[in-house]
Amino acid sequence: MSKIIFNEYQIRQIEANRFVASVSDRSIQYTPEFKIFAV
Repeated sequence: MSKIIFNEYQIRQIEANRFVASVSDRSIQYTPEFKIFAV
């Protein structure tokens, strides 16, 4: 778990990325499409 805590503004910016599946205040989950692209 990350020590970084995202605020509401940061969460909205992260959610705007098409490769992000979900965001919480401490974590980001990426789409399978991004995971394949990254590897």
